[in-house]
Amino acid sequence: MKRYLLVFIFSFFFVNAFAQLPDHRKPHQKTHLKEPRKKVVHDNAPHIPGWVHVKELDTDFIHYVKPTEVTLLDWTYFMLDRYKTEKIGNGSYQLIIPEKNEINSKYFYSIPEFEGLWDAEKSVESLTPELIQKILVKRGADKIPVTGISYQAASEYMIYVAISYKGTTASGIHNAFDPKYDLSKYQMIVTFLTSEEYKILLAHYYKPDHDSTVYKEHMNRGYDNNFCPMFNASMPEEVTNGNCPDIKPTAPLVMNYGRVGKAVYPVGSYPADVHGLYDLRGNVAEMTKNETVAMGGGYRTRADGCTAEAAQAYSQPATWLGFRPVIQIKKAH
Repeated sequence: MKRYLLVFIFSFFFVNAFAQLPDHRKPHQKTHLKEPRKKVVHDNAPHIPGWVHVKELDTDFIHYVKPTEVTLLDWTYFMLDRYKTEKIGNGSYQLIIPEKNEINSKYFYSIPEFEGLWDAEKSVESLTPELIQKILVKRGADKIPVTGISYQAASEYMIYVAISYKGTTASGIHNAFDPKYDLSKYQMIVTFLTSEEYKILLAHYYKPDHDSTVYKEHMNRGYDNNFCPMFNASMPEEVTNGNCPDIKPTAPLVMNYGRVGKAVYPVGSYPADVHGLYDLRGNVAEMTKNETVAMGGGYRTRADGCTAEAAQAYSQPATWLGFRPVIQIKKAH
C-alpha cells in the first residue's frame, strides 16, 4: 500500500513539474507548426481600376489581383517603356524579350512596326501606346497571355507596374488609384501570389449558386455532363468547345479553338470565378513567388492537375507558362 502511495505522490509532483516547464524544454513538442493565416478586414479599402480586391487574401496588406494573366499587349507596353528608358543593348532589356515560340511569332514577332523591339535594327521612337493598342487589338493579342518569359523577366514587370502607379512611365503609360484616395498613406508591393494564396483561390468554384457537390465534381474533372469544358486543359477527345454554345473565339488568330487542351486561348474564354478572376485553372500555369513552382495548370496539363492540391515545376520559359501579378498595399504608420 505504501509503495502505491509513493508512486502516486511521485507521479503527481512529476506531472506538475512538467507543466511548469517552458515549451521549448518539454520533450517531443512540435514547435514548427505553421501559424494560421491572419485575416484582417480593411474598411474603406482603396479602389484600383482594373484590379480585383480579394478579401480572402487580406492580412495586414490589402490584396488586389489582376483579373487575367498578363497579356501580350501588357507586355509590349512594358517592352516599349524599357526600350525608351534603357535603349537596346542594356542587359536588363535583353532579359525581357520573349522567346520566339509559336504563339509570340504568330501574334507579334511578325509585325513590321515592332522590328526594333527585337533586334535594334530599326528605331521604335515612333511607337506610342495608342499605336501599339491599335495594332495588337486588331490581331487579338490584347487577349493572349504572354508566354516564353523567365521568372526574372516577370519580376521586372512587377517593378514596371509599381512605377506606373507612382507616375507616368517612359512609354506614357499611367495607372491610377481612384483619385478620392490619398496614396501617400499607403505602402505598395507588386509581386507574385504565393502557393498558399493560389490554394485559397483555387478552392473557390466559379459560381456560388453552383457550389454544389456535382459542380465541384465537374470542376475537378474539367467538364460537365454535356462534355463542355470548364477551362482549357488536357481532357478526353469528346470534350470540345463546340459543346458549349456560349464559348466563342475572341481573338482572330486563335489556334485549335474547338479542341480544348491544344493551344493557349484568349483570356476570359471561360466564366470568371466568384471573385471575378479568369483562367485561374488551365490555359497557362501561373508563376508563384517560389521561382520554380507554378500553379493552376496550363492547356497541356490534365484537368486534375489544375486543382488547389496540384503544382507544376518549371526551370525555363515555356508556352504553357505565364503569370498574374498581385498589388499589396498597407497603410503607412
